[in-house]
Amino acid sequence: MTEISQLPTWSFLSGQANRVAELSVAVVYGGRSSEREVSLRSGEAVLAALGRSDAPALGSLTGVEVLPDGRWRVGEHSLTPARALELLPSDAVFLIALHGGEGEGGVLQGFLEISGRVHTGAGVAASALCLDKVRARHVCAAFGLTVAPGHSFRTDEWKSDPERHWKAVEALGSGPWFLKPSLGGSSVSMSVAHDRAGFFAACDALPALQPGETLLVEQAIRGVEVTQGLVGPVGDAVDPVPLPLVEICPKGAGWFDFHEKYSDDGAQEFCPPRNLAPERQAQVARAAQRAWHALGLTSYARLDFLVPEAGEPVLLEANTLPGFTSRSLFPLAAKVAGLPYRELCLELCLRALAQGPA
Repeated sequence: MTEISQLPTWSFLSGQANRVAELSVAVVYGGRSSEREVSLRSGEAVLAALGRSDAPALGSLTGVEVLPDGRWRVGEHSLTPARALELLPSDAVFLIALHGGEGEGGVLQGFLEISGRVHTGAGVAASALCLDKVRARHVCAAFGLTVAPGHSFRTDEWKSDPERHWKAVEALGSGPWFLKPSLGGSSVSMSVAHDRAGFFAACDALPALQPGETLLVEQAIRGVEVTQGLVGPVGDAVDPVPLPLVEICPKGAGWFDFHEKYSDDGAQEFCPPRNLAPERQAQVARAAQRAWHALGLTSYARLDFLVPEAGEPVLLEANTLPGFTSRSLFPLAAKVAGLPYRELCLELCLRALAQGPA
């Protein structure tokens, strides 16, 4: 384990090593969203790090897998969430390693909060808002942040008048255009269209969207793709602490699709960036902090941007529960900032305890 004296000055873990032995953690992972497989990898990595035999042991550590049918698996038991909660220590911090769906969209957060339990990550309102790309971009634009030119519509609207929506997309500017389900993540079901034929084919091939979900179409922005990790304010500070910026350089696909994100031969990531001047990196950090306040974020988050050659950074989306796999970007940035993976997990748990139940 990293020496406490070597941890960054903003770390809650600094000077609190004695609290680790009393810490009860329940790691929640799996889930029912399209990002289940990614979440399984995140949860397994967190459990392995917190349960390392060569590091100080926690008071208790429990894995809670949310099964595809909604039950929670705790040890040998598969139970309803309410029943499973009764088996877990009353003082446990729920480290949420779920991605997408009800696990990231406020449903789980609301269940835990109404049960008086402490959890990592954002609260109900911010979680629900950030999971919906269409609504989140409207809020951020209203707060003065730059977003890509976009158009959104429901699938039933597309089927009733596809030509109208094509004209709206064409009016955004020349392609390519990215098509994103508003409630999706990890680039699942995301596609790119370069012309009218490609756009129509992409819309017709879309899987069924969730009730009330829309399709977001954004014009592609040329620039350096980066992601900015943030952790909550410390002491009397108002703004969250920015982690070192990570530059994303996709390989074969040319954009950061599912393969580029999670495969060993996927995108290269550089922290700090190789192709962005320090003043531009600082500009991204300031934009991310503004987005944090606009969206009502707490605890920690990761915000994705494209930085064009000139002009403001373009906000792509905010992630309230960023990945924690071996390829994930938030842990990479934290490590460069002086907070290795295990210490990062402990940090988030201690911050949640300090905040207390909602």
